[in-house]
Amino acid sequence: MKPILYLLSLSAAHAAPLKLPPTLPSTSGYQLEDAFGGALEFKQPVAIAGVPGEKDRLIIVEKTGKLIAITGYPEKPVKSEFFDLPAALANKGRGTLATSSECGLLGVAFHPRFAENGWFYVAYDLTVREGGKDLLFDCVSRFSVSKTDPSKADPTSEVPLISQLDPTQNHNGGDLQFGPDGYLYTCIGDGGGHYDPFNNARVIDKDFFACIYRLDVDLKPDSLAPNLHSQKSTTIPSAVGEGGYKVPPNNPFLGTTLHNGKPVDPQKLRTEIYACGMRNPWRMAFDPKDGRLFCGVVGEDAWEQVNLVKAGDNFGWSYYEGSHAGPNIKSAPVGITFAKPIYEYPHGNDTLYSGNSVSGGVVSRGSRLPELNGAYIFGDYISHCVWCIRDDGAKWVPELLARSGAVSGFGTDPANGDVLVADIDRGRIQRLTRAPKSEVPPPALLSLTGAFADLKSLEPAPGVIAYNVNHSAWNGGLTARRWFSLPGTEKIGFNQHSNWYFPTGSVWIQQLDDANRKLETRFLIKTETAVYGISYKWRADQSEADLVPDEGIPASGNEPHFPGRSECLMCHTSIAGYTLGMNTWQLNGPAPQIPATNQLTALAAAGHLNAVDLTGAPTFAALADTSRSLDDRSRAYLAVNCSPCHQQDGVASSPWATKASLTTAQTRIVDGKLNIDFGDPANRVIAPGDLTHSMILKRLKADGVPRMPMGSVGPFDQAGIDLISAWIQSLAPAK
Repeated sequence: MKPILYLLSLSAAHAAPLKLPPTLPSTSGYQLEDAFGGALEFKQPVAIAGVPGEKDRLIIVEKTGKLIAITGYPEKPVKSEFFDLPAALANKGRGTLATSSECGLLGVAFHPRFAENGWFYVAYDLTVREGGKDLLFDCVSRFSVSKTDPSKADPTSEVPLISQLDPTQNHNGGDLQFGPDGYLYTCIGDGGGHYDPFNNARVIDKDFFACIYRLDVDLKPDSLAPNLHSQKSTTIPSAVGEGGYKVPPNNPFLGTTLHNGKPVDPQKLRTEIYACGMRNPWRMAFDPKDGRLFCGVVGEDAWEQVNLVKAGDNFGWSYYEGSHAGPNIKSAPVGITFAKPIYEYPHGNDTLYSGNSVSGGVVSRGSRLPELNGAYIFGDYISHCVWCIRDDGAKWVPELLARSGAVSGFGTDPANGDVLVADIDRGRIQRLTRAPKSEVPPPALLSLTGAFADLKSLEPAPGVIAYNVNHSAWNGGLTARRWFSLPGTEKIGFNQHSNWYFPTGSVWIQQLDDANRKLETRFLIKTETAVYGISYKWRADQSEADLVPDEGIPASGNEPHFPGRSECLMCHTSIAGYTLGMNTWQLNGPAPQIPATNQLTALAAAGHLNAVDLTGAPTFAALADTSRSLDDRSRAYLAVNCSPCHQQDGVASSPWATKASLTTAQTRIVDGKLNIDFGDPANRVIAPGDLTHSMILKRLKADGVPRMPMGSVGPFDQAGIDLISAWIQSLAPAK
């Protein structure tokens, strides 16, 4: 491992090294490091749980359906399979695990007396084939350990507690925690859709949605039987499992006769409710010291929130989004005081305290970072920030601690209380630690990076190599030039139909200009575990470019938005291959300055790329290349602009994808269903022949919906809009 002060040598022999640090220095004094020394990877980890009374075992929840036990850490961490939910469902014939969109195995909690009874509880999404259709259920079930092998679960031991029929694949909640009172707390979102279309969040006498529920799984004598429930399924006609739980006698909504100004049916009241009115509660945690319940709640259009939840709280979704007016504010009841978040942050990516999808965290009570004692640590799935908030007596004050990948969940190390972070994108569990103080900051000036031999002409330094892409992403109307550099004599690992391999120390450079001037120079640097990005803003006199600060620079007047470092990681993910422009589809075409030569062949001949096989190699069609079909050009446009998020296992939780390796049918784009139909069931991802109901087109135009691709700024891409419009009109309407 290279010393931290070593400056990466990023060029071929005889080339001057670029003066870029191997990692970004911490500005907070904290960092995230691999919790298991880089030895273990996981399949879409979404939650982390301890086992009561055990200091040497940790459980990782994989969205794809397994519970993985970790033992032997920190010296020799070993992972083993504790539970295989898909196999258990197949064994019982109950259905299959749903894993698309926001579905999957989402949470686990071990009974406080697990050592005695062997009980643990899981939250997951179930698909049942019924009447020629797939029905989706949000489920909470109890399982037991094997009687013959306590290190494994018994796949035949399922006892369903809740199996709620769900109309969509998102807003599933799915966390599970045992409270200090010994009761099981679980949560489910509002059923999905845009603006609470099923009216699930504003009622408490209908189904199991938009709430945190408190259940007595020990069936204590003074607890109550749950009210009856019915749903439109012949396979699972009631969400309430038989004999799985009772209702604690002090649950706060017992006896409620009026809710949000409307009468409550006492026979249908969901007496299990502990707190209500939440759009999508994503990750709860009890403070181990005082028992306070914290919960992150994912917002709709504008605000993410952290709630300190008390019994009987009504957070008011969808009248309110956090403490702000929500989509149904006009019908809000008069005279009701709704609970408010203790902290909320805006959507966006232009500050250190913004994001788009909160992941609730944990209260730090570990011994190794005592200065964080009592701080609530949480993060954002999209902006990749990890923050803490602390109560100063008047308000909760935020602090940026570190940046991760796609933050999906938090936990604590049972051995020492360290805060752990699940990164669903990279398949890693990370640990919050102090950062070394000797890290080298990025150069303050572009000229100091060593990337260019001449700053005025942008003649690249030796070892900095120009490359072309076949289909350029939309850059707000700016033109782009590109270069890359490799460490020493190391090569890129070619793959014809998937992401390429890039050695640590690889650098990509993108230059953005308008018609009259140089505006911005962006760098993406491959580290040992991921990438980081920095940017330089050109001065008005074009003499030099200055390092853009950590938080970026907002658009102002004629000046465009300059992205902060968190924004780089929103698209440059491991799933996307980190760099978005270097792959077979983009580089299989003419080389710079020598168009008669294939770019891939030229790179291999120069020693930068390992063996290249061009037999049947795919290539993207340029947007304006009318010799290629509308389908080819449109698929290339969507792959380049959308697939960093919209692909299998990507950070966007949609049931469709734009990945180039898929056929058009496999993408589920054409006549594809949406997680959110924005109040019109006729809306589709692409509605064949129908511009009005094609959501991709509406997103590109920001036609009554938030603009995409995420982070789009500046003028609209009219050429792209025209291309997608022509493609939609060329498609035969579905029969």
